[in-house]
Amino acid sequence: MLRCWRVSSFLLPMLLVFACSSEETVSAGPSTTPPEDAGVDRRRPSSTAKDGGVDVEEEEASVEPTVTEVDVTIGGVKRTLDIAQFGTETSGSGTKLLYVEAHFDGDPACADGGTRGPANTLTVGDVPRGAVGASFTKADGVYGTYWDFTGDQLKGDLQNVQASAITVTITAIGDGDDPSFVDFDVEATLPDGTAKGHVHAEYCSAMSR
Repeated sequence: MLRCWRVSSFLLPMLLVFACSSEETVSAGPSTTPPEDAGVDRRRPSSTAKDGGVDVEEEEASVEPTVTEVDVTIGGVKRTLDIAQFGTETSGSGTKLLYVEAHFDGDPACADGGTRGPANTLTVGDVPRGAVGASFTKADGVYGTYWDFTGDQLKGDLQNVQASAITVTITAIGDGDDPSFVDFDVEATLPDGTAKGHVHAEYCSAMSR
């Protein structure tokens, strides 16, 4: 911004003195966080930003939730699970554990009562309620079971298979003993196949015990 003023001297009426000063102000806008690579780390952070000198709190509810997208490929046939819910349970030692179900072609409502059963389901159980960034495997007690209720991937009378290896990495989780949501990346080895992707599960009280 350029500010100019004129000073007239009564003693020297013919002399005009002009003084100018330049003042340049650089204002930095609110800081923003670049979006995470959706395939690497999908998070739901809360952050505080400055907007015109006023602190603006970004509430959890205003953050767009991530989605469930787990690709399960067995014998060359792929299904993408896109619905997930979870419940909590307490181990004998008092540790809070998570039990998660990710579905393909199921009812997204909590405790749907079997109104429309899923065609395929990946259950992931005994997941410790860890902090963001924590990873857990079968060595920590985590297990994975894949169910195929249509016979598209599992042939014969076989309806489910167990994961021989599984890794779960927490990417976001709600507060409290019964968090409202949990996000994690999962990678599992199945007989003649794999399950890999991201889970965003909402809390379902009917699944807790």
